Amino acid sequence: MLAEPNRVPLAGGTVVNADREPSEIEVVDLQALGLGGVEHDGDRVRLGAT
Repeated sequence: MLAEPNRVPLAGGTVVNADREPSEIEVVDLQALGLGGVEHDGDRVRLGAT
């Protein structure tokens, strides 16, 4: 789903598009997934469920 162009994840954040140039984007709401944490390790990202 997030592989589509101009689509960004949102999980409670307030900044969706920080670019100086306005552009059209689609937002994917991740709040309902119940994520307990996000870890970055090299080229991997691990999303923890609660």
